Amino acid sequence: MKYTRDIRRLRLYTLAGQVASVLMIIFGILAISLYINPSLIGTPLRQHRYYRGESVWLIFGISFVVFGSFFAIISAYWSRRLLWIWKNVSPQLMQLSIRIKKRSDSTDYQAILSNNAGQAQTWNVTLYSPAWPVEDLQGTTTLAKVYFDPKSQRPAVIETEEGLLWAMAGRSAVQVNL
Repeated sequence: MKYTRDIRRLRLYTLAGQVASVLMIIFGILAISLYINPSLIGTPLRQHRYYRGESVWLIFGISFVVFGSFFAIISAYWSRRLLWIWKNVSPQLMQLSIRIKKRSDSTDYQAILSNNAGQAQTWNVTLYSPAWPVEDLQGTTTLAKVYFDPKSQRPAVIETEEGLLWAMAGRSAVQVNL
């Protein structure tokens, strides 16, 4: 398969999201255990009064379990959705250029897509870090196949000769400029 490395990278992001979600859920369960019975997790008897019945532990515990579960579901859903879109949706040819913002702690990748028909409408798409060097596309324009999400009508997957680019989840990840 031509795009194996790109699919592996997407699955790696999903796995990282799942691990973070499980850690959040475990922390939430530990916090709830502190609220209910601190001795369940080996807290010394003299410290039980700081934890048992203190609503802050219950609130934090429930919050972490809920957010961790939500994040686990969303990250798995989005990666499956991207793969489904790539396999089942007909692409549109568009002009692609890449914008890279390097910071001291991260590098952000953004695709700028414009229609070939000369329309003024462009899409700014925040991307997951690609599995291949996209620096060659920075400052240039190339043709790409763009797969739109049928539900939101927003670009989700970008196919170039070099590989696939995946749009991040969320409404703010894809913006249209008229």
